[in-house]
Parts: sequence; structure tokens; C-alpha cells
Amino acid sequence: MSNFTDYFGTRGYSLHLSDGNNWWITSDDKSIDRLDEFVAITQLEEGSFNGSPKLIFAEDIELNHNLGTDIKWKALEYSSIFIWHNFRSEDIICDFRDANNSKFAKYNFMQYSLYPIFQRSMKVGGLPFHAGLAEYSGKGVLFCAEGGVGKSTCCSRLPNHWKALCDDEALVAKRTDKEYLVHPFPTWSEYILGKSKGTWGIQHSVPLSAIFFLEQSDGDEVIPLNLHESIMLITDSARQSLKKFFPPKYKMDEIRVLRIAFNNAVDIAKQIPAYRLRVSLTGRFWEEIEKVI
Repeated sequence: MSNFTDYFGTRGYSLHLSDGNNWWITSDDKSIDRLDEFVAITQLEEGSFNGSPKLIFAEDIELNHNLGTDIKWKALEYSSIFIWHNFRSEDIICDFRDANNSKFAKYNFMQYSLYPIFQRSMKVGGLPFHAGLAEYSGKGVLFCAEGGVGKSTCCSRLPNHWKALCDDEALVAKRTDKEYLVHPFPTWSEYILGKSKGTWGIQHSVPLSAIFFLEQSDGDEVIPLNLHESIMLITDSARQSLKKFFPPKYKMDEIRVLRIAFNNAVDIAKQIPAYRLRVSLTGRFWEEIEKVI
């Protein structure tokens, strides 16, 4: 019997992550424009179906929870988004349900469609971070903090021999037991709030060399973290990235996912050095980083 998702998408875009997780992203006829904007933001290129699991953008699927087949599909249900999945298929359907096609709902849909990607990478040891990402001499450096502490400011202040890759969210992907690479992901608030509209090459990755947890200060200083501190702060950064996917009705799912996040944080903390980074308003904080990486 054909998989229901075989009937979706005549064209699509390949996503290859450094942990070996690959996707083919496609859409139904109603969602082509939404798909085209998503892949422009994430810098994906069109290609032929490569046999990878499908991430399908769809709109207003008006079938019951069997989706017209004998396979039981289930959905994570948000205000204007259903994310359909079933135990027999690796394919995911992201179903848009906002009749007004509001800017907020459209970009929330794109942001929420990333959850299956994060989830699958977490299954093999990866972790999303609420963090900025910068590259220095081929090394990836994460700047972790809650909103308003200074991730974006730090990324914007870096000198020319650094390269800022993103300032809000990044995905750490596990390649081997001792090797992690990190991918930049979009700052969706730029689109939701109508600020400058950037693009992010989410297939691009750099080796993760160090993680810095930001603190505002009168001076610039790097302070090494012990293993326990590192694990707790890495887990919390992942929690900040993931919390949007878990409204109160999914509390038990959130607990289960955070257990996975904690276990992955333990492994990451054992391999990747982590530091507190005290940052002043006018200092050259990057010079303190360069001393330790």
C-alpha cells in the first residue's frame, strides 16, 4: 500500500545535517509560496527526491486522524499549526491552519516546522541551543543567554576576523562520540516584527570548539565552568530553545524531551569546554575568548 505522503510534492529541497540526518522538504499546492519563502530564508536549494524522510508543508488537511489510510496519524496541535506524524513512517506533515495568513502565524509555522528536525537530531545526541553562533579560524563558538542579555550585541560587535553566523538559535549535531558540529538557524523574530530580513545557511556547519554563557559586567573575563555547571547551563539553553514547542497541554512531552536534552548535555559537556563570559559595553571581549580556544 502506498504511503499517504507519497501523494505530496512534485518538487522539493534537500537538507543535509552533519549528524547524518537528511530531509526532503516539499509542499502541497496551497503551500508552495510558503515553502519557497522558507527555503529562501534557510538557503536550501531545489533538488530531486533523494529518498530521505519528507517534511511536508500543507494547508488545511480536512481528513480525519487516519488521513484517509489505515495508518493512525497523530498531531501536535498548536493554535494555527498541526504537526502530523505516525509510527510507520518517518515523514512529517506540517499543516497550516490560519485563514488570514497573518505574518505572525506564517513565520510561527516556519519556526514550528523545525521541531521535527531538532527532535530527530536529539535522538542521535544533538541539541538545539538558544544562542548566537560565530566562527573564528574555522572554530565554532556559541554565545548562550536568555533574551535581552546580549547575544545579538556580542555577535554584532565581533571584529572582521570573526564571522557571525546567527544570533538566536543554533543546532549542535553529534557526528562522533567526540566530535560535534553546529549549524546556524534563523532569527524568526526579525520576520515576525518586520525588522531586517536576513537569511541563514542552515546546512553550513562548523566544529564546535567552546560554549560561552554571557553575563553583563563592567569588565571582560572568561571563567571556566566545572562539569556540573556546564551540564546545567547547556540543559537550560536547550530548554529555552525548546519551550516554545510545549504549551501546558504538552507538559508530559516536555518532561520526556528535557530528559533527553539533559542526557545529551552531559555528553556535550564532557567533550566541549564551557565558560562564563563576562562582557562589558565597550571592551574587547573576543580577545579573552581567543586566549582559550
